[in-house]
Amino acid sequence: MNMDGEDRLRRTDAQLTAATARIGDAAVVHLRGTADLETRELLDNILQTAAEGVIAVIVDLDGLEFLSSTGLSLLMQLHNKLAADDRELRLVAHYRHLLRPFELTGLHDELNFDQSVDEALAVVARHHG
Repeated sequence: MNMDGEDRLRRTDAQLTAATARIGDAAVVHLRGTADLETRELLDNILQTAAEGVIAVIVDLDGLEFLSSTGLSLLMQLHNKLAADDRELRLVAHYRHLLRPFELTGLHDELNFDQSVDEALAVVARHHG
């Protein structure tokens, strides 16, 4: 843990890179690359590890070039797992290619989206502070 109260973890695969920081009681995961069937196991491991011992997981999707139905499924599974324990998943995404799959599947209305990681952290603080 560094002096700012952040733990940082970096994981990589040829097609997916994730940087995870723990900020207070939240885990922030920045994803880059592709979240698809080939990176499913790594992404699942990253998300499950991030969810350990926190009240919220914030996933910044803006670094992704592609998000498949496999990635959507993993995010929905994490949302359900966290919600069952009165914890939350918050997503940050601005680009059309990332938002469109959520809109087409109706998941955009079920999941929590924020404009920035800072905004998501503020919402978590209000909900759990």
